[in-house]
Amino acid sequence: TYNGEIYNFQKLRVELESYAAGQAARHATPAQVAELRELAKQIEQAAFGGAEPDYVRITELNNRFHSLIVASAANQRLVGLVVQLVEIPLVVRTFTRFDRQELARSVSHHYDLVEAIDGRNADWAVAVMRAHIHAGRQVMLRAIGGDKADEKTIGETSDAG
Repeated sequence: TYNGEIYNFQKLRVELESYAAGQAARHATPAQVAELRELAKQIEQAAFGGAEPDYVRITELNNRFHSLIVASAANQRLVGLVVQLVEIPLVVRTFTRFDRQELARSVSHHYDLVEAIDGRNADWAVAVMRAHIHAGRQVMLRAIGGDKADEKTIGETSDAG
């Protein structure tokens, strides 16, 4: 089922992107860290610089931010896996469903990821990325299943499909 595919996609994304964040903390160049920092600032500006968030710009910048983390992991096979995963058509951009508090949390996660990578703290980078993706997943689950949607319900749906 569609919900089951989203659940499985998100589980895989958590594992791959968290691993990538940890590897980026080990391998990112100063130029990559500087670019991540600049992208985080631009995401914040797109989210809070105007009367309303610029969701198209946030999505574009967020994609660049996450792609750069994966590229910074210095593992071409990982890059290929994540590119395939993110290009799956069921990927739904959830930013339009974020309230201001959820946007602020996402922006904060981006800054935390930059600091963890810059500080060469792989454990912190992994933990923040996991939290970041799980937080986004909750927004998606709420959007597709109402406020009562949770991982167990979606997981059961995937087992049946």
